Formats: sequence, structure tokens, C-alpha cells
Amino acid sequence: MANTRRRGEELEAAIFEATMEILNTDGLEKLSFQRVAEVAGTSKSVIYRRWSQQFDLILDAWRYGVHQKFGKFRDIVLSGDSLREDLLQMLTRFNLIGEQMGAPVLRAMLIEFSEGDRLRNDINELALTIDVATVDHALARAKERGEQVREQISDMAKTIMFSYVRYNMTLMKNKMTDAEMSVFVDEVLLPIFLKNI
Repeated sequence: MANTRRRGEELEAAIFEATMEILNTDGLEKLSFQRVAEVAGTSKSVIYRRWSQQFDLILDAWRYGVHQKFGKFRDIVLSGDSLREDLLQMLTRFNLIGEQMGAPVLRAMLIEFSEGDRLRNDINELALTIDVATVDHALARAKERGEQVREQISDMAKTIMFSYVRYNMTLMKNKMTDAEMSVFVDEVLLPIFLKNI
């Protein structure tokens, strides 16, 4: 009896899982569309139809893994009783997502960023939209609770915590500790967002 060929989401998941398996086991140097196709049980042409560049596949595979484990960051359900608690919840979650990147994905990202602006601009635009919307949600909750939220907060200020985590992960290769996150929220974020700090 012939094997049924995987299609759609099942095939996509197999491709993403194969990509991350090769990256984490053999490293970036061993990753190729041919190798991914072999591990995923599909053909190279199937992969080429969807991804024209290797890094686009790596990024999609990493996002898939993050979404499977944590859900989409934009869908985070904030449950704090104060802006401080909501910010800590967001920062903790984003820190965990960044930690999932791993050295091979990070290396691929740095190589891609060094070779041109195409991907950097795409990622920055998408990240800005998601980051600002997430912070706006937290600030709206704070206002509903009666906290004294500042007016006219810039997008740069709203995204500073995400930029800091990305900097730590990509250049310093450090995950923030709970104590560091508390200091960052108390000494950096709350004075930016609240009037009475």
C-alpha cells in the first residue's frame, strides 16, 4: 500500500521540524534545501516553491517552533493587577521566546543582516507593529485600573524593552534573569509610562 503524501499544514510542519533538527544537530553549514527535503520526506522542488532563500525558511521554522510552544506573542493574555505586573509578564514571555532562538538561528540571522537590508527592514516593520500593539494593550489596561499613564508616549519608548531583549540575545547572548527584569521594569519602563514615578 502506497504512503499518502503529506500536504498543507502537515507537510509544512515536517519541513519546519526537519529544518530545526538539522540546525540544532549538524549546524548551519549542513543545512540545505536538499537535506531538509530528505529529512522531511518531500522533494526539493516543494521547498523551492515556498522559500526562495534559505534564511527565510530558517526564520519561518523558528517562528513555527515558538508558536507551537508559546503561542503568538501578539495573543498574550495579560493577567497582572498593575502595569508593573503586566510588563513583567510581557518581558518574561519575550525573554523566553528569545531564548528559543538558539545559536544556529542567531548565527544565520546575523549573517543575513550583515548582507543587506531586505530582511532587516521586513523584520523591524513587523516587530514594531506587534510590539507597539502589545504595549498599547498593557497601557490601556493600566488606564482602566486608574493608573496615571503618561500621554503621548512614542513608539520608540514603547518598544525599548523588546529592543533591549533582542540586543541581549543577539549581541550579548544573555537571557535576562528575574532580578534584571524587575530592575528594568522598575527603573526604566515604569518611569517612561507612568506620571507618578
